[in-house]
Amino acid sequence: MYKEHKIAVSIPAYNEGKLISKTLETIPSFVDNIVVVDDKSIDDTAKEILKCGNRDGRIHPVFFKKNLGVSGAIIEAHSRALDKGADIIVVMAGDNQMDPVYLPLLLDAVIEGKADYAKGNRFFHRQDLKKMPVMRIIGNIFLTFVSKFCTGYWSISDPLNGYTAMRAETFKKIDVSRIAPRYSLEVSLLIELALIDAKIRDIFIPARYGDEKSKVRIFRDSVKITMVFLKGFARRIFLKYTLYNFHPISLFYALGFILSLVGVFFGFFVLFNSFVLHRIATPATVMLFVVPFLLGVQLILQSISLDIQNEPK
Repeated sequence: MYKEHKIAVSIPAYNEGKLISKTLETIPSFVDNIVVVDDKSIDDTAKEILKCGNRDGRIHPVFFKKNLGVSGAIIEAHSRALDKGADIIVVMAGDNQMDPVYLPLLLDAVIEGKADYAKGNRFFHRQDLKKMPVMRIIGNIFLTFVSKFCTGYWSISDPLNGYTAMRAETFKKIDVSRIAPRYSLEVSLLIELALIDAKIRDIFIPARYGDEKSKVRIFRDSVKITMVFLKGFARRIFLKYTLYNFHPISLFYALGFILSLVGVFFGFFVLFNSFVLHRIATPATVMLFVVPFLLGVQLILQSISLDIQNEPK
């Protein structure tokens, strides 16, 4: 128990035979249950989990017969944690990358009512950014911007940080069937949290990189994650600002995108006439490009401003 709350830790593990034991052995004593899922590893992960389970009764192993990825592993672990009566569910990776020293910071944010979902953020201090590989920094900066726009959580950064704590009641409200597979878990989860107006809080937790090897491929997975974000954005705007409760945000976004595209289309038309057909553009022709494009951008900016004001605080 931690401050009269029952805590469960969900640990997805795939080919973490060298680090899973260290991860499990350093889980704080106040944690009541540890659900560790072996996602059909092909190394000694399962064997190491069983060894730790024999020494620590809090550990509840789950062995998948088919690899479902980190998303499937965490959802299964969370469901098992709910069955064991957890009040707060924490996610910690099986590669010992998430320092348990900082776990109380996440828990306190949830227990004190500051958040329904607390997550780590490695970007708060410049010194800690130096510890992070350059490609991870670049990928995270890009995805942070996309995340803010698509999820509506404009005060949140480092969206792929998997060190999280969530109220059990919050997890129950989420439609887990909408959670994207593999490494898109955090992305689609943010979308689902936005749809239930969950409060999210960033907690500074320094980056810790040791012997683990990231299984994420920056460019390949960034494209997939961005597509999940964009689909989630369309779904969020439609459900939250059109179907559940109509808001001008949905109208402004729709008109803004349409007018911007119209402006871009006429812009290419003007360029084609000028540089290919060598025809001099008239002021009226130029206005066909400038007016809808600027008006569209203005409507999008207005939508963003309203969306920021509607972020759950």
